[in-house]
Amino acid sequence: MPNSSAVPLKSLVQALNDGIEFYRIASKKVEHEDFRQAFDELAQSHVLAKAYLQPYLIMQTGRAEEGHTFGGKLHHTYIELEDNGNLDHDYTLLKQLEQVETVTLDMMQVTAALSENALVKTVIKGLIPKIQACRMRVIQLEEVTRLQQ
Repeated sequence: MPNSSAVPLKSLVQALNDGIEFYRIASKKVEHEDFRQAFDELAQSHVLAKAYLQPYLIMQTGRAEEGHTFGGKLHHTYIELEDNGNLDHDYTLLKQLEQVETVTLDMMQVTAALSENALVKTVIKGLIPKIQACRMRVIQLEEVTRLQQ
């Protein structure tokens, strides 16, 4: 039977799945090669974070998590519907990605606080600076895009 700390860990893995998917979609939708490269790197950082956490979730629940958050599904729908190819679109896309990163960081904090597993707490605390760096990179790209408008 899964323990109570499996719920926030499951939500965190879902948020990481959101980030992976969004960065991969964003990489295909932007014109700037430097943005594309950044999004590919950011997707990879989420893949790595998920790879560290997924085994603990499997131990707690008996299965891997491949789903997404409800908010992530809404962002995904927006990204898919939004027209691409202009700076305003790129800026809006970056704002969406920043929100995904903020949610992921919040979930990391909650999961670390609620986890009964010392290794999960340690892994998450080690991942937080990497995800904070992802968020800062998105904010920097937003600034570049805003200045170009």
